[in-house]
Amino acid sequence: MTLELHDGSEGFLPEFRSSKANGTAVLLNMPNNKLPTFLDGVQWRGFGEPSTVVAIIPLFVTGLIAGYLIVGLNPRRPYDEDHKQFVQDVGRVSTAVLSSSISFKQAAARAARLSKELTERERFIRKLAEVATVGIYSISAGGALTYANSKYYAITGESDKPEDAYNLSFLKWILEEDHNKAIHDFEDCKLHKRPQSTEIRLRRKWTPPGSSAEEHRWVLCSSIPNIEDGEVTGVTGCLMDISHQMWNLILQKNSAHAAEEAKKQQERFIDITSHEMRNPLSAMMQCADGITTSIEQVKRSCGGSDLTEPLESVREHAQTILFCAAHQKRIIDDILMVSKLSSALLIITPVLVEPSEVVRQAMQMFEAEFSASSILTTYALEKSYNVKWVLCDPSRLTQILINLLTNAIKFTKTAVKREINVSLGASTVGPPANMSELRWCPKGAKTIP
Repeated sequence: MTLELHDGSEGFLPEFRSSKANGTAVLLNMPNNKLPTFLDGVQWRGFGEPSTVVAIIPLFVTGLIAGYLIVGLNPRRPYDEDHKQFVQDVGRVSTAVLSSSISFKQAAARAARLSKELTERERFIRKLAEVATVGIYSISAGGALTYANSKYYAITGESDKPEDAYNLSFLKWILEEDHNKAIHDFEDCKLHKRPQSTEIRLRRKWTPPGSSAEEHRWVLCSSIPNIEDGEVTGVTGCLMDISHQMWNLILQKNSAHAAEEAKKQQERFIDITSHEMRNPLSAMMQCADGITTSIEQVKRSCGGSDLTEPLESVREHAQTILFCAAHQKRIIDDILMVSKLSSALLIITPVLVEPSEVVRQAMQMFEAEFSASSILTTYALEKSYNVKWVLCDPSRLTQILINLLTNAIKFTKTAVKREINVSLGASTVGPPANMSELRWCPKGAKTIP
């Protein structure tokens, strides 16, 4: 039988609404001690006399109405304070029993719901693991494989039979040389309770593109400890095949090593070649110096003879040979020096020299080329040149002058007017502001790289 509690009038429905609204028991007195017709057939307890007063007790569970307790009171006992306390106690006990029953049912329903959700979540995670592009695994604290997805078996080539999941069974697919590293990382993950990641080689091999030689596969193994109640129960992780990346890295390393070795061989070749070139240059310098010395001796012995002018010409040519050979020797020395320098820096050796003489000797080295190209040359000292001796490296200064004169000849020998003017000036102060691109090193300053 179903009754409408909200607005029905059958039976005790009005009293139900009243007790719910008041939150306490409601007494219903039978008019003229006449029972309602819906109570006909009720088996009364006690003396078997029908009750003339009925108590309607609301039962609340967690603030919500969960039911009503209807108690027919003893018709031979007045409804005093003790009787009222008895009704309240019966109501509290009934509420506790009902609440316990409802809580048990709710707990059972909640457990069933959680079990269903857990099963669905586990099914979802397994599906996700099966479509993952990395190998996923779980290993017990003893090292036995407890779970692995299909990608794990595809990467490692390990058998998925249960009897093959013994302690440290994962070592059978790892290259023997990497066993110690794998065991160390596994134990370190458990001991320190922290994630680990390491690169490990497998027994399985593959053939890199464009190569006929097989190489061992590489995997990146990342794992985290499984911790329950502060204790490590195992390790969970994933495997990623990094064979291509490691092959490229090793290939680059080998290429760099080969390039370095080729550079060393080139430097050795330059060293040998430079030594071979320096030997004849030394002989040329000695011969030119010998010619110059012999001519000076002849000039002193002949006095005012007509041979003075030809001998002077020969002496100048010998000096030119000597200057050119000396410059070329210095260049060869620099080539030899390159292999010893890490930053391609050249050593500067300042000595006391006359800059005007250095420029004159540099121009004298090109006299034959000036004459062959019909180039008129002039060399003048500017008014600002008021110094005699300076500290500088004459060989480096000569290199600069040779480069400048070589370019000047290159762009002048085909011109209509073939003329090269060389002037020399000096300044005792730093360069002006419009020459700020120059790096000026004042006297006493620290060495600038």
